[in-house]
Amino acid sequence: MKTESSPAKAILIAANPHSGAVDRRPMLEKLHKALESAGFTPILCYDLARWQALVSELLAKGELKAVISAGGDGTLAAVVNRVPASVPILVVPLGTENLLAKHFGLSAEIGSVVELIRSGRVVRIDAGQANGRLFLVMLSCGFDAAVVARMHLERRGHISRWSWAKPIWRTLMSYRYPTISVRCDSWRGMSDTHLISEGVSSQSFNTAPIPPPTADNFTAKWVFVFNVPRYAAGLPIAEHAIDDDGLLDVCTFRGGSIWRGLAYLWAIFTRSHKKLSDCRIGKCEALDLESRHEVPYQVDGDYGGMLPVRIEVIPHRVSLIVPQ
Repeated sequence: MKTESSPAKAILIAANPHSGAVDRRPMLEKLHKALESAGFTPILCYDLARWQALVSELLAKGELKAVISAGGDGTLAAVVNRVPASVPILVVPLGTENLLAKHFGLSAEIGSVVELIRSGRVVRIDAGQANGRLFLVMLSCGFDAAVVARMHLERRGHISRWSWAKPIWRTLMSYRYPTISVRCDSWRGMSDTHLISEGVSSQSFNTAPIPPPTADNFTAKWVFVFNVPRYAAGLPIAEHAIDDDGLLDVCTFRGGSIWRGLAYLWAIFTRSHKKLSDCRIGKCEALDLESRHEVPYQVDGDYGGMLPVRIEVIPHRVSLIVPQ
């Protein structure tokens, strides 16, 4: 058992060598050696089933100091779903977007990783849960989820941003924008009118009074659910989201065509989408999405499945190592 004189030193590196556009194994081997030189006991593992067993074994012995998630947001989601809330996780961003790493200012530079293991602080953040599967960044349902689903079916090995061109084009040609039903028992609507009446800018949105929860049912063609204020390409869809407030941030659009989609994209770029009459923004603890059609959803950039989906927030579910 671990004692005061023998602190936990094992660092389990849960690695996805296929994240991003190039093979990451040479870099991961260097990270392993750097951690070893720093006095830790690193264990590099590419097999999810094996490292999940290693987590249990090391925890039982009191030897596990932290888990490193070396990959993209999808790798991190896999890690979070397999470790207890008490285990500190350090994200080493090796994927295409690395949205959570950008949110916390994390780097894949080896010296920075070693320093964070030594002296980083541990914070607790919320997690979303979709049909029992945890996610940290966001879930979406609609056109972009259909693109992710197509990529899921067609992907072979490493991908880059250019790899998305073909599935985006093919989805543009085939997607029919089915209606999605949104049911929420704890909706806290945050309209642009509310922001203006409170004198609140998007930068100070987080200090605005949150309306009391109400039951609400509505329909949309695009649904975005955020745990942190990040989306691909830096689009500020929900820049007011807070990672530890015990709530999920929701943004929906009602229009169903490529032209409406382009209009929404421009409004998001210019941060004016809250003013659109067919945009709804709010916060909630849980919501249900369903459709009469086959509609995919994606979680943290990975294909999640087909509707229906029950989405809930799990407050303070994840321990992360972040810079001081």
